[in-house]
Parts: sequence; C-alpha cells; structure tokens
Amino acid sequence: ADNGAAATKVLGQPDFTSKASSGTDTGLSFPHHLGTDTDGRPYVVDSGNNRVAIFDSILNLPATGAHASFLLGAGGAEGIFVSSNTGEIWVTDTGGKVHKYPRYDVLIFNPAELLSIPSNSPIAVTQDPYGDLIVAEAFNRVTFYYPALTAVNAASFQANKALAPNTFASIFPKGIQFGTDTGNATLLPNPLPLPTTLADLQVTVNGTAAPLYYVSPGQINFIMPWNAPTTGLADVQVLKVSTGQLLAASPVPMNTVSPAIFVTGPPGAPVQPAAVVNQNGVVNDPTHPAKRGEYISIYATGQGLVSVSNQPADGDIPRNGLVLSQGNLRVLIGSDYTDQIPLQGNEQRSIPGVDVNFIYFSGLSPSFPGLWQINVRIPLATASGAQPVSLLLNSYPDNNSAPVSQGGTGYRIVFYVAPL
Repeated sequence: ADNGAAATKVLGQPDFTSKASSGTDTGLSFPHHLGTDTDGRPYVVDSGNNRVAIFDSILNLPATGAHASFLLGAGGAEGIFVSSNTGEIWVTDTGGKVHKYPRYDVLIFNPAELLSIPSNSPIAVTQDPYGDLIVAEAFNRVTFYYPALTAVNAASFQANKALAPNTFASIFPKGIQFGTDTGNATLLPNPLPLPTTLADLQVTVNGTAAPLYYVSPGQINFIMPWNAPTTGLADVQVLKVSTGQLLAASPVPMNTVSPAIFVTGPPGAPVQPAAVVNQNGVVNDPTHPAKRGEYISIYATGQGLVSVSNQPADGDIPRNGLVLSQGNLRVLIGSDYTDQIPLQGNEQRSIPGVDVNFIYFSGLSPSFPGLWQINVRIPLATASGAQPVSLLLNSYPDNNSAPVSQGGTGYRIVFYVAPL
C-alpha cells in the first residue's frame, strides 16, 4: 500500500530536493549503512564525516533539518548494527576492525569502545539470534564469530599444553556459559560407551562428536576422539543439540601424546598426591603407603594412539583384553628414572616375562575411558615417605611442574612409600 508514496521526513538535508554534503549536526556526507534501536532512534553511518550520527526517535523528528542527538566519532566507519537485545552498537571500520560500543544511554556519557575485533576490510555487520557476530568483508566473504573456549588436559589443567587422541580433556568457556543444565554420564544406568550428547550439549572435534563424562554451565569433561589430529590445530565446538546453536568454538593445539598424571589433592597445593593404587588395591596416601619391591598403578591420561586392531570405540573401554600404549615411556620414582635407578642386592632392573625397566604395564585402563594406566615396580633403593613420581613419554614431560589449576602455583606430584 506504500508503493510510490512520497517521503515524509529527510535526514541530512534542509529539504527534500537538496543533496549537498555537510559536516554540521544537521548534515551528512556519503551516508552508508543504517541501524535503529528499540526506542526508534535512527543510527546513520556518516562515512564522509568519519562518524555515526544518532538521531532522536523518528516520530519526534521534524520533516527536515533534524539535528543529530549525538555524534559518535568513528574513523573509517562503514557498517552498523544495533542489538535489539542489549542495545550495544557494532560499527565496522574499513581500516580493519569491528568496534563494539555501549547502548545509547551509556554511550552519551562515555563514548569509548568496549572492544574491537580484527577483520579484513569489514563493510557490514549483524548478529544472529544468539548474539554471534556475522561480518561481511570486502574480500568476497562473510565471517562468523563465536564465543571462545579453552580446552586443557583434565589431569594437568596446564595452559598451552597440546592434547592428543583419547586424552581426558576439560573445556572452559570464555565470557559465557554452556547453557544452564548439568549432566553426569557416570550416573546413567548404562554409562559405557560414554554418550556424545549430555544435558542437550555436544562437543565436536573436527566434526566428530566426542564422548562426554560431565557437562555444566562452567565446565565440560570429554574424551578426545581417536580420529582427532596429532599435529596442528583441531576445531573444537560446543553445540546445543535441540537448537543447533553453536555456543563456543576455538582451535586447540594437538600432538601425538599429552602425558599428565591425575592428582587427588586440592587445587593449587604445592605438593599433590598422585592418583596411585597400591598392589593390594588400596588407594595410596600417607596412611596407606606402598611397599618397596611391590607394584603400584599410576593413573594418567594422554598416551596417544594405540594399535588400530585393538582400539576400542570412542568413549568405551577395551572389550578384548588389555590394550598397550605405543610410546617410549620412562617413569621417574624419587630422584631417578627406573631405567637408571641404583639396584640393591639381587634386584633386577628387568624381570624377563614380567616387566621391563620396572614397568609391568602401560596401556588403556580396563575400567575407565580416556585413562592411561601404568603399573610400575618400586625399586628397593627408593626412600620412604613422599616421593616424586613423573612420566616422560616420547621425550614429552608430564605435568609435574605445571600449575594444578588455572592461575595456580607450581607443585610436585608424589606418592607415598612405607619405611623398611
């Protein structure tokens, strides 16, 4: 019904026929994109004047010669989007950035940008229904921006440590939350194999759904799929299954192995008890130390790939016998590696058919997906009390000098040896 109707108001000109550019608060010069907020204010990208002209509600404006209510200086301004949810203002800058400003009633008191995002000649910007940024760039493409995440080895929580296939890992959001629900696979009637959807959330690694142990708004614990890359970066995403919303995404560095020993102490403690079980099946601690000459089981993660013929399904345990790890493993107990530690009496470094360099077994845990189990004999020369224990896999050290939690201090990982 409005086809062919005459304009009723004009911005940037003194009448309906003029077309001269102007730098006054009633004029415009090469205006490009438009936006509006929920109060009906027009936002005009006044490119020729390197600014955004913001006017009062369109219903309050005169037919011609309206003065801008506020002029936001923005050099190279090209495109604009005003969020109907938050009122925040996004402005593209052809110089290579997308700028975020506060809503209008805050902007007029402090016009400083909230943040800027690098982009290649951005010319237009908008947001999807979830607030994710979408930017049109002059280089013949559209780029999508999502909230970031951090993925770390769940045994070490060490920043910048690459992950590996079948590593037990944890994801933390940056500036957002992973929904509102919590789910724990271990509470399910049949938890194995681990589910790939839990509390309506899914984690994908290069498109493969990862097995999930636990999800919450602030943390997700998962197992890296076997087909995850062993070099470069993996694309890790968190999705809400029911809506298809991409909650967070980030590239994560990958490696062939990612060794780390699980610990049982409080986060940040300078000394951490290792997750160790004694030969008699009792958890190792100061009141239940291990005996020299006996075996302990060390629980870690990040052993990397195993033989494809014995590889269990993602999120499952071995179903056809024990599965050995493939890497070159060395275990440090006390002050020496077991292949170098001094021997006592008739003690042998390697018992044929039993162990090699005191190591009896290194492979997948028969009980828990993503866990790496190392059974090692305690040398007779080992001192009593709290003794450091550490792993070196394919020359990559474990988390013995890593912070036990993000922002924590360095620590030692120990287990406890009984006196003679």
